[in-house]
Amino acid sequence: MNYLVDILTILLIGIGVAVGFVISLFEDDKR
Repeated sequence: MNYLVDILTILLIGIGVAVGFVISLFEDDKR
């Protein structure tokens, strides 16, 4: 079951980075 936790953690980190990247792109467009 440990590998499931690892996969979920990697997915959460990846989603967080992707969301932050998209937000930064939108912020740059507004300026």
